[in-house]
Amino acid sequence: MGTSDDGGGVEAAPNSVLAHYFLKSHGGAHALQTVCSFLCVAFSVGAIFVPPRDLQIVLMKRACLFAMMKHLAGLIAATGLTAQAIPQIGLSQARQWIEKLAREPVSQYVFYSAVILVWLSASTISPTEQWFRSIPVIGGHVPILLMGPLLIREVISCAFIISDILLLLETSSNTTASIVWAKTCQSIINAFMSLLVTPTAWRTSSAMQRQEILASLTSKTSLALELVTGFLLGADVCMALWQFTVLNPRPSLWSVAQRILCARLYLNFLWVRRTKIRRLGAEIRGGAVHFPMRVLDVLHEPLKSGMGIELDGSKEKKPLPANISQWTFKEKVVAGLGLDEDNGK
Repeated sequence: MGTSDDGGGVEAAPNSVLAHYFLKSHGGAHALQTVCSFLCVAFSVGAIFVPPRDLQIVLMKRACLFAMMKHLAGLIAATGLTAQAIPQIGLSQARQWIEKLAREPVSQYVFYSAVILVWLSASTISPTEQWFRSIPVIGGHVPILLMGPLLIREVISCAFIISDILLLLETSSNTTASIVWAKTCQSIINAFMSLLVTPTAWRTSSAMQRQEILASLTSKTSLALELVTGFLLGADVCMALWQFTVLNPRPSLWSVAQRILCARLYLNFLWVRRTKIRRLGAEIRGGAVHFPMRVLDVLHEPLKSGMGIELDGSKEKKPLPANISQWTFKEKVVAGLGLDEDNGK
């Protein structure tokens, strides 16, 4: 008998596949970026839910620091790859790549992390006190506003990393555990995203379209939080000047100058993105018209209208009781708004 030749390939072990994924991806910076992403998520969540105020400030600073380290590592790695490609693509094309990279959200969040890190240090009155905690309604939620743009992006980044790991384990091993975990996570993500952007928009879209939907949703949510943070930094300038001129002992001139400079730079950061802010405001005004009906659809049929899940073998709807006092709250809302035409006949 002759020997069959399948190309002489050897199946790689799962550990070597994962090692290659972390050490060779993104110009070799993926391992460091992964560690920074998970640490940023951990410190951000801790800053939001940890009661001690002195520890809360420290955790927010650490989250900003690791977010900045992750983005800087990516920028350095991308710059190195572009420099290596100059002999093939030419200096002009390499320069265009670098300029495009400087306008990417990666560079924007290096700036955001650095500004918030400096501002947190400059605006601290004492290790356990900051003036914005006394603001009505939002004072206790300021950590969410500050960490929100970083936390949203890093959670999504960590989710993609976990998804890649499960996919690599599924393709490089014969075990079914990774397949079960991958399908379970995919079902949960599909249900959650269908709830956010409607099942029609999410479940009928391709993989590329889903990435665009997720990127758009992340950008809009992050931009809304950044805009509120801009108002906070603007109010901090007024408070810094009032503290410097009225309070005794007053803050140092250097800390006041830092707070004013941070607000000035952040205002320019928002001004450059003013077109996106206007578009976001128009979409919020337009979406407010459809939001109540979307909520009612989800309450009426949480699985089908909310998450796009249709159960097989569902029972036929029973007519409503003749006595209205026996109706549930859901049945009253549905019948009152005329959403259930079958029972209304």
